[in-house]
Amino acid sequence: MTQLDGMLEHRAGYSFASYKRDDRGGFQSFFDGESHQFDYQAKLTTFDDGCFKHSVTGGVEHIHEDILQDTSSMFIFFPAAASQFGTGGFVENQFAVNDRWFTTAGYRHDDYSRAGTADTYRVTSRFLIPEAQMAVHGAIGTGFRSPALAEVAAGFGFDPNLRPEESFGWEVGAEKRMFDDKVVVDATYFRNDLDNLIVFPFPTFTATNIGSALTAGVEVSGQVELGPDTFLTASYTNTKTRDNGTQNELLRRPRHKFNATLSQFLCDKQAQVSLNMRFVGDRQDFGATLDEYFLVNASAWWQVSKNVRLFARVDNITDEQYEDVLGFNTADISAYGGVTIALGGYDDE
Repeated sequence: MTQLDGMLEHRAGYSFASYKRDDRGGFQSFFDGESHQFDYQAKLTTFDDGCFKHSVTGGVEHIHEDILQDTSSMFIFFPAAASQFGTGGFVENQFAVNDRWFTTAGYRHDDYSRAGTADTYRVTSRFLIPEAQMAVHGAIGTGFRSPALAEVAAGFGFDPNLRPEESFGWEVGAEKRMFDDKVVVDATYFRNDLDNLIVFPFPTFTATNIGSALTAGVEVSGQVELGPDTFLTASYTNTKTRDNGTQNELLRRPRHKFNATLSQFLCDKQAQVSLNMRFVGDRQDFGATLDEYFLVNASAWWQVSKNVRLFARVDNITDEQYEDVLGFNTADISAYGGVTIALGGYDDE
């Protein structure tokens, strides 16, 4: 919804999720739960004269989670039920100068029923150099993750004394466009320093905190326009991780990751088919090395009408056998399909 000749925009949403997890290994016979989430956001354009633009966005979010699970287990007693909730508010300023320099500065305050309060911020900036068909960009900010309900109250290996994660991170990079923007390449260096990182170590099998940890690395991405409706996108990430206490690598964090997607638009961009290839390198988990793996996935969507879209996807086409977590199998070849229906809103025409 908009007001003031489009200068003020409102958005509100509500989501509900109900889930059931069946553990056939004997640790926990079932795990049922649900979550309710409400969010509201307003964006006000305060200034726009072509040379300088400014807008401010503010909003609130509230989430409530409940778990109801079996109290019987082969090994450990689990609470019969648990719940937690969190409420957050945020404000973000967006600036643009001469359509060359774009900056956002945001602040957020959260209040969690179990983890307490948190204040975080994030600043991003991007500067265009049209003469060189380049752009430089960077970001800096803090993060906060409240422990999941299953980690502190009602899950296998839960710890009610678990502390929330906190982080400080920054990144800097450059983008280059070539051949009339048909080829775009971007390289970014990133670093994150984390306190109280939540892990699930061997042999305790109980969620716990790492006092201090580091993740840093380089990501290179690109896009090539092979034709008017055909695009190839790819990215490679090299990540170094470290538990600052033990100097060991963090569990389940691959050093090498590669992703590539070939997309084809059809029917005057009313439909799209895509083929995705993903490689994940080997990584450590509980003293063992998890093997690298390569996945092939396919997806498609068709915009039937302005408000109705059909979609389908097939994951793990080659039926790759792999593990993201030691001892936990992943899905074989799987197929999904559905429909997205957009309700409400307004028509620009």
